[in-house]
Amino acid sequence: MEEVMEEVMEGLTGEVMGEAMVEAMEEAMAEATVEAMAEAMAEAMAEAMAEDMVEDMVEVMAEVMAQDMVEGMEALA
Repeated sequence: MEEVMEEVMEGLTGEVMGEAMVEAMEEAMAEATVEAMAEAMAEAMAEAMAEDMVEDMVEVMAEVMAQDMVEGMEALA
């Protein structure tokens, strides 16, 4: 009788531990996906902002160079 009880207890703990492990893994995966998504979004936003900044800088530099050329031409005229 004692052996049967031990086997039942071992079986239960194994099953319960297995379920707990599966739940823990599922939670970890869900959190990881949320974190990964948040990270990916942050990276995408940072890249987009960096691209916008570069474009803006190029535009400003082009305007400044054009203005310098105009002033240089006026000085020659």
